[in-house]
Amino acid sequence: MRTYKPIAGDTITSVAEKMSVIANETNGMVTANFHSIKITACPDISPIIIVELYYARLDEERCTRSLTRVNS
Repeated sequence: MRTYKPIAGDTITSVAEKMSVIANETNGMVTANFHSIKITACPDISPIIIVELYYARLDEERCTRSLTRVNS
């Protein structure tokens, strides 16, 4: 498994596209942390799916933080 390290100025879309290319070129999984959210790309998975999964995890993280504040 490879790790992609986003750089300043990267968007989730550009990261997903780069990860998808690496996954397809190496025929393996690629992980990255984007704004503290771990994402994974596999060969033949569209960058659009990676972006959608990122936003789903981001929403989950926001809900978890909101519940933590409410329950504190």
